[in-house]
Amino acid sequence: MNESISKRGNSIKEDWSQRIILYVNTFLSSPENRLWREKDEPAWGEPLVGFARGDDQIFEEFKEYVGPFHWTPLEIFNLSFPRQDVQADE
Repeated sequence: MNESISKRGNSIKEDWSQRIILYVNTFLSSPENRLWREKDEPAWGEPLVGFARGDDQIFEEFKEYVGPFHWTPLEIFNLSFPRQDVQADE
């Protein structure tokens, strides 16, 4: 793969993840994040945000611990985009 394309792809992924984290943190510090409107007690604390590859074994482990109904990233992708032929590591 062309190195400049690869670097640009990583930059886009990093930008996307930073925007998601900023969005979540903005909500958490907003007045909407309250158990009771009259009180100043947040409903949600600071999140632990992480990212994993689609073929990470942890998703199969979720099926074991949570239940067989829990979708892996590949399963939900295939349900959402049935005409796309992809692998979990893509």
